[in-house]
Amino acid sequence: MGIEPGFHDQLNDVVRIDRIEEIDSHLGVAMMGFFRRLGISHLYPERIVPTMEGGGSRVYLAARDRPWPPWGLGARAIGALCQVHPVGRNSYAISPVYTADEDATNIGMIAAVYKEALENLSEAQGAEVNYLVVQDSRFADRLLRGVGFSPSDDLQVTDQARYRFYRTEAGKLAKALSLDRISVPELLAHQIEDSVLDRLSGYFAGLYLATGQGRFTDRVVHEIVWIDGGLFDSDRPGLAPPDAFPPGSPDELRSAPPDAFPPGSPDELRSAPPDAFPPGSPDELRLAPPGDIPGRAGIAPPGNVPDWGFAPPGGPPDELGFAPPGGPPDDLARPDDGSPSE
Repeated sequence: MGIEPGFHDQLNDVVRIDRIEEIDSHLGVAMMGFFRRLGISHLYPERIVPTMEGGGSRVYLAARDRPWPPWGLGARAIGALCQVHPVGRNSYAISPVYTADEDATNIGMIAAVYKEALENLSEAQGAEVNYLVVQDSRFADRLLRGVGFSPSDDLQVTDQARYRFYRTEAGKLAKALSLDRISVPELLAHQIEDSVLDRLSGYFAGLYLATGQGRFTDRVVHEIVWIDGGLFDSDRPGLAPPDAFPPGSPDELRSAPPDAFPPGSPDELRSAPPDAFPPGSPDELRLAPPGDIPGRAGIAPPGNVPDWGFAPPGGPPDELGFAPPGGPPDDLARPDDGSPSE
């Protein structure tokens, strides 16, 4: 393309894009150092580790290894990092691309990390990516709509604001950003057309501004919040993600329609009709008739064994009722007057 080497290209020559599903001790040290230098060290123990341990979450990062030795603590330096977390059936939250200060304008590297995440998600047909956008936003709304996101009617409420889901298919987002036709080596070398570079720069700079790069604050309401898993990892059905169960699916969390089970069907969720069980049938939920077997739900007739009432005269001493007169010598009754005492 006749493009001269750029400012970041020499450093990008040693960049490797990795997909991480488990964090070992050495990688954990590199991640902690990365977030500490960004001033957001809380993200590693409070977000990255819990969501990775919960399963399903993946991290995509741009890493550089030191020339020698290329192992041990401190051998790996992270330039950019993005996390993807499942929030529903074929639906994923994708974080902003956290970027080291020295790589803040390294658009090719940032785009390469984002491309890897989108391509991996696109392997599943129709996989969606989601962001939460503050209600009535103009900046974030235009930023996301410009690359194909659409708002939904689903709301999430925090202590400070209301947020609305914006989502699009991962493959469509990659196409809107032209990442489907540029390879990772071309991105790292910044062999990108000017119009595409302008689009990528505007998109990632907008995400950076709207999300605040995860910086902890209780005063600023960020326009975009990425879903970190804590939103939907509860068992409470009220926190089911949007479109988690398409209409008519067997897992849909709705009440059955009135005609779902016709009258008299075995699955009908109603009280049984009066003639559902004929008298004397084993499933009848009524009191047993007099003289029936003791295992019925009614009261057993006198003299049946084992009876929960008083035992008949002459019954066995271990009967659950009162023992008959003349029981064994360890009877608790007082001896008759005049009988020899021990």
